Amino acid sequence: DHFGFTGVPDHQWLEFFWMPATEPRPLSVALATEGKVNLNHQIMPFTYIRRATAMHGALQGVRITAFHQSTTADPASASHPKTPNPSQPSPFEFRYPVNAFETLRGMDEDRFNQGDIFRSAAEICETFLVPKRAGEPDRPGTASVNSDHDYGTATATSGLTRAAMLDWWNGSGQVGFQPTGDNTRESPYAQLYPRLCTRSNVYQVHYKVQFLRKSRSTAPDVWDETKDRVAAEQRGSATVERYLDTTDTTQPDYVTELNAIRAVDDEYRYRIIQRQPFTP
Repeated sequence: DHFGFTGVPDHQWLEFFWMPATEPRPLSVALATEGKVNLNHQIMPFTYIRRATAMHGALQGVRITAFHQSTTADPASASHPKTPNPSQPSPFEFRYPVNAFETLRGMDEDRFNQGDIFRSAAEICETFLVPKRAGEPDRPGTASVNSDHDYGTATATSGLTRAAMLDWWNGSGQVGFQPTGDNTRESPYAQLYPRLCTRSNVYQVHYKVQFLRKSRSTAPDVWDETKDRVAAEQRGSATVERYLDTTDTTQPDYVTELNAIRAVDDEYRYRIIQRQPFTP
């Protein structure tokens, strides 16, 4: 089909670059992942708990640009989308919001349900972003929002799933979205990559600590509710960050020192960046 589908995926070059999150303020400092969304949103072993709210937020502002062949049949037309004319703009819409529900379900089918995970943020490029028309709901059976967006005779997205994405792009033997350039198809992934990670480095830890006082008349390794007592208790939360010290010159250069015994995980340090006691 396309040369990009052969051999080692070219998106793996992205892993040579670190993309920090800088809005609304510099968040991802020292190679930590604060401010980023973890692609591996499934919680193990509690797979019945869905923790995909952040992924819905990351996909919310992404738009898929696709030019349907039926709307670009006449390149010389004044309303052609690739040669816009302010006095005669194209009447058709070419930007699709992302159906987050179907996109995440595709991740479940391709990765998590197969016992696999995302190992790098660049692997988002291997996941189809399922489009929907403006006003179309994510979940089937949900009421649509009235919209005056005109998509012409472009293939409908209602009920579209990840499994049907190749047919949607290629047209399944009919008219498809072939006029869409590679740079336009890659643009949504370029928007998503800086926002994603696969290993969280910032954790919110909730704790409940008790100071126990043992009675002298009871065994030291047995708790007796009638004689022993809780002398003090504290509850709260702490934000713990795992980071790399970029000023530490003792860390090996993993690019040139191919036989380095230490792994990069050995170089991580931990610090508490916020404490919040619970004092009702």
